[in-house]
Amino acid sequence: MDYLFIAGCARSGTTAMARLLNHDPRILIGIERYKYIPRDIRRTHFYKEAFLNPNEKETNILKERMFQQFRQKWERGQLQIIGDKVPEYYRLMPHLAQTFPNCKVIFMLRDLLPVASSFNVRAYDAASTSWPEENDYRRAVKEWNASLGHLKQAIKMGYGRQIFIIKYEQFYSGKMASLNTSYDFLSLKMRPHFERVFEKMTEGWVTRSSKNLILTEAMRTYLEEHKDHRLEQWVLDRLNGLSQNEC
Repeated sequence: MDYLFIAGCARSGTTAMARLLNHDPRILIGIERYKYIPRDIRRTHFYKEAFLNPNEKETNILKERMFQQFRQKWERGQLQIIGDKVPEYYRLMPHLAQTFPNCKVIFMLRDLLPVASSFNVRAYDAASTSWPEENDYRRAVKEWNASLGHLKQAIKMGYGRQIFIIKYEQFYSGKMASLNTSYDFLSLKMRPHFERVFEKMTEGWVTRSSKNLILTEAMRTYLEEHKDHRLEQWVLDRLNGLSQNEC
């Protein structure tokens, strides 16, 4: 069994990527399965009995229907890749690579403005109990900078071949080439039904991408002033200038 982890700044599409990949019968990705203990995970956490039986010490994502679907998938016997998505795995990429030799990490990269807007939406939602009010656009830029910093550090440490950067805006605009390249990274052959799943999932991109951002001009100015532009350019250069096998 191969291991795959999905990471990136919060609100960057990590959950959507996990849900997309879970449509493939060969892939099983937890949705923050080990949210509370990311530094402690070992291979034993991905054994069948451990993975399929969550508890409150490990995660607050305890949806029985989801885990029933996971159990059914496991029983089919087609699994080749197992893993987990937790945005802050970006802080642990060297640890993951050392603990799970030859594991792979998908790093989701999304433009800062929509990330910050999404932070605001959650922060301003009075009904949300899991997202603190102070986690607004100011928190977003801190986390966004940190995620790119950890990505660069992991690459500089020599783990780049295990990390695949997916540009959110390019991927979810429905470009099939992006999906094909992702499957090349996973060393899996694309199946026709999955192409249809991808097309269905990305068909509303124009509408979604044209929505107004929940950001004032003052907020935009703050983000521009606090964003690490040099770090962003470094990551974009890696993404655009090199093949993913070299990144």
